[in-house]
Amino acid sequence: MDMNRKVVLNIIVVLILVAIAIVVCIILQNHNQTYEPAPKEEIITAFHENYELFIPVAEFANNTAGNLYVDYTPEHGIVIENTGNESEIDSMSADTKRSIKKIIKMIDFGGIYEMGKEEIYFLRNGGDIEEGICYMGEAEEPLYIDETEKEHITGNWYYYSTWHE
Repeated sequence: MDMNRKVVLNIIVVLILVAIAIVVCIILQNHNQTYEPAPKEEIITAFHENYELFIPVAEFANNTAGNLYVDYTPEHGIVIENTGNESEIDSMSADTKRSIKKIIKMIDFGGIYEMGKEEIYFLRNGGDIEEGICYMGEAEEPLYIDETEKEHITGNWYYYSTWHE
């Protein structure tokens, strides 16, 4: 009986050591990772391949009073607001809601926000370097971002990158 107790104790000790080793490997693997923004080409390709998703969102934003604001966090999910008239969110079509969900979840954009007249930003990367797709509408220069790299994609759509301090 005493021998069985030692075997069980040894097995428990080995399992604990294996669990500790796995945790240490996971921590070390993620420890030295640095944030790398998505390459510009990847963002533009995602836009081209999913162009039909961006259209209903831009149309909805342009046809509502106030500014559309969509944010995604793992803790809260997708939050959709309209700073001018919150009730307009209730009238959003199912197609537009699906497009927002796919833009955020499927092609990994982190948010959508409207600034001024027909200036809509689809944020892909945030932080010090913000990148994404911008619909300029009738605006010729972006109001929101000052120091900007802006590259024409098609129509009123642009890739943009800006630095935040």
